[in-house]
Amino acid sequence: MNALLFDERPIVANPVLAREIGLNEAIVLQQINFWLEVNKQNGKNFHDGRYWTYNSIRAWHESDFSYLSYETVKRTFSKLEKAGFLLTANYNKDPRDKTKWYSLDFERIFELQEMVKIKRNQIAEKALEEGINSTLTNALGQNDPMEKFNLTQCTRSKSSTALVQNDLMHGVNLNQPLPNNTTNNTTDVTSFYINQSIEEGDELEKLKKQVQYELLVQSGCREKLCEWDEVLPVIADVFYQHDGTISINQMRLPIDFVKDRFRQLTMYHIDYICECLSKVDTNIRNIRAYILTTAFNAPQTIGAYYSNQVKQDFGGNNL
Repeated sequence: MNALLFDERPIVANPVLAREIGLNEAIVLQQINFWLEVNKQNGKNFHDGRYWTYNSIRAWHESDFSYLSYETVKRTFSKLEKAGFLLTANYNKDPRDKTKWYSLDFERIFELQEMVKIKRNQIAEKALEEGINSTLTNALGQNDPMEKFNLTQCTRSKSSTALVQNDLMHGVNLNQPLPNNTTNNTTDVTSFYINQSIEEGDELEKLKKQVQYELLVQSGCREKLCEWDEVLPVIADVFYQHDGTISINQMRLPIDFVKDRFRQLTMYHIDYICECLSKVDTNIRNIRAYILTTAFNAPQTIGAYYSNQVKQDFGGNNL
């Protein structure tokens, strides 16, 4: 194997964390987290409600961060302590032993994670306000590039399944330690897909409850029910994705930002989405993208859409 490729445990850092606090700092936090997970698995070094790991800066440099200079390691640990991400203590039995013990302040890290989410949402909101929303808020989306997709038939089985696709960029989770060579990596693939299917079903049921799907079932309107059954699985697909971004009208938006918008949807918005689909004059090239874009804009565009419908019904005259 090439000498520059991995024969040993690779260096891992969350790119989001690295952008926020620095690459060296992110690497150190990840490695500390790795040793905390090792101690947790072995049930040792648990004090005052948390797991700890210990080493001198010199030992950390030699064993875990030899690719950095000693001064860089020392400076990085000090910076993380001052920022509150790295906790220190002394649980040495010998009072003369001044070796520091280290743990992570996960509440502080969670605060940073929430700040990143807020920042992403603010950037997305600003982008929409600066004019990108002018294309997103097209109620019918007829100006968007489309692929051929026939909407003249409503099917409830295979087509719905085909529409549900993952379109997210997943980040690295800090809570996952670096690979442990002693760990059994056998994976139950069948169990994974069963659990994923259960989760998908749960999110779909939550969405149905949110939009009062049961009332539509009780009404006995099969045609409208069929239309809803095409739209709801596509929207529900977004809710069981937990990180990253999603494409809305060819623009990457934070997944949490999109989820917040979808949580505003009501039964009236779903009717509106279905009506938009039924009135498209041209064949749609990407039905999933069209539904997501229309659903994203629905809370903001539904009022203007029906106001225009009323004006058209009265020949464009003011009421």
